[in-house]
Amino acid sequence: MAARRPSAHQQGGDRRQGHFGGPAADGTRAEDGARAEEGPGEGPPPVVPDNDTDADAVKALLGRNINNLRTQRGMAVRDLAEQAGVSAAFISQVEHGTATPSVPTLVRIAQALRAHIGDLFQASLSRSQIVRQDERAAYEYPDRGITEAQVSSDPSGSLEVLWVKLEPGGGTGPELFAHGADTEFVFILKGRVAVTVGSEVHRLSAGDSLTFPGKDLHGSQNLSRGSSELLWVQTPASY
Repeated sequence: MAARRPSAHQQGGDRRQGHFGGPAADGTRAEDGARAEEGPGEGPPPVVPDNDTDADAVKALLGRNINNLRTQRGMAVRDLAEQAGVSAAFISQVEHGTATPSVPTLVRIAQALRAHIGDLFQASLSRSQIVRQDERAAYEYPDRGITEAQVSSDPSGSLEVLWVKLEPGGGTGPELFAHGADTEFVFILKGRVAVTVGSEVHRLSAGDSLTFPGKDLHGSQNLSRGSSELLWVQTPASY
């Protein structure tokens, strides 16, 4: 995604069962080092990618970009860890490509680095109104069975549209979160997805849509045996 500095994002403080959803707990801060990021939780097990080489390449790219942005910001590993709510050892693991943060943790890391999620994956967008398939700003979370691609091109930052594919059992994890949008809209293209907004769980099928305030903590999970696809729209652009 093109580097566009966001306004202050909102982050949910409490952890609840779950934006795109399997069980992925954050690597939380611990004095004796990093805790294992993945922990027990409700829902299907994390999706393991068939192509380990691709997964390792994504981890390495993410780690390099976080390290580069942190260095450019003059931040120590401990400073970034504190703001992201994880251990310094976990941040070091992410930067070395040996650990993958959950989506809520990645949102907090991006906020601390004053960046968008797309910046962490070196994504770039055409500034024209047409976004060709090979120009999409894509981000992948192989360990969570999520592929996202930005399909809108709005230099003003007023609108952002993401195409999202969820593999069976794929999702952002059990922690609900918000990231600064005023309004969010979800349209299911294929499959079945559970979208949680606050304490309400909405089970949506292909053709269904949902609109909700962006400030509300939310999450989602694929309910289909196969993959599900959806469009996720937010105003203003905040992801």
